[in-house]
Amino acid sequence: MSRGPSPNQVSAGQVRAFRLARQHLTEPLPAERFVDAVAAVCGIQAQVMSAAELALWVRSRGLAPSQVQEGLWETRELVKTWCMRGTLHLLPAREYGLWSAALAHRGSSWQNRPWLKYFGVTLDEMRAWIDALAAGLDGEGRTREELAELAPRRLREEVLRGWGTLLKPAAYEGALVFGPSRGRNVTFVHPRDWLGSGGQRPDGDDALRELFRRYLRAYGPATHEDFARWWGEGTVGPARRLLDSLGDEVVQVEAEGRTAWILGEDAAFLRGLGPPRSVHLLPNFDVYTLHYRPREAFVPAGAYDRVYRTAGWISPVVLYDGAVAGLWERKGRRLRFELLVRETKRLRAGIEREARRLSEFLGTDLELQL
Repeated sequence: MSRGPSPNQVSAGQVRAFRLARQHLTEPLPAERFVDAVAAVCGIQAQVMSAAELALWVRSRGLAPSQVQEGLWETRELVKTWCMRGTLHLLPAREYGLWSAALAHRGSSWQNRPWLKYFGVTLDEMRAWIDALAAGLDGEGRTREELAELAPRRLREEVLRGWGTLLKPAAYEGALVFGPSRGRNVTFVHPRDWLGSGGQRPDGDDALRELFRRYLRAYGPATHEDFARWWGEGTVGPARRLLDSLGDEVVQVEAEGRTAWILGEDAAFLRGLGPPRSVHLLPNFDVYTLHYRPREAFVPAGAYDRVYRTAGWISPVVLYDGAVAGLWERKGRRLRFELLVRETKRLRAGIEREARRLSEFLGTDLELQL
């Protein structure tokens, strides 16, 4: 006698439908609520700003590129800073207190001997450097060159490097965020003066626990290992303890060939979902693609290295019912697509529809090439 599915088993289609819904891909938000989309996905990766704008376009209705820039530099609803995994992200300014508390708690890795030895600095030098930045920054903005003048002479060359190695600890400690560019030069400001108030700053453990909840709400079902990769922990032990601390708030499910967790309050919603039927054009570094786990359940056989490329590059993808169906790129006015699955009328119609939406967002006619 064959056994039926486990009562806590959910299908791959339900997992994708859940993530698509919670990340506002199936139901994009009105343009005036684009900051809520940033909050829902736990930050938009932003080392390439054009990709960050497209990540918000695909989750919003009627958004213009200028609104993202206005949100950063005029209304200051968004804040740009180094965040998870030491990578640039856009965060809701209203939640900066929560994020800075979690980052300061996690960011203590810069105080460890291996980090200090690798970058050739002492702990006293780093603390003095962060104090100098906190005292020297305000709401007006300073360039890297101006910040370098605050550093000990032997550290100035490293401060000027584009990776921001010696600036990231100050960002984690809540002493530095990005300000508006001055010509071609980026600037940095103190969040106290730039944002005024970024919400309450909770205890570090409480902040990380809240971010774990939000991660499960956006990317669940997930494991503590998934959270550790997303957050950038070197070991999974702290993530395991965070998961355990949630207690009855989380429930276990069997999904995509593994045991994972969701918030208990999301269980009925997840189990009530049917397979998705949608087409989306996701930009490079989109958080849906970047944080999909397990990745092998999401990418066609033989295409993994073309989506998750060397040096951490994440390709723009065509999403078909929540899974990768192809790659795309824009060169000038040409949109070129390469399908990795069999073409269907629904897939082609969805690509054409999304290409028209993209043309409207960019304000230019795009030539479609399949």
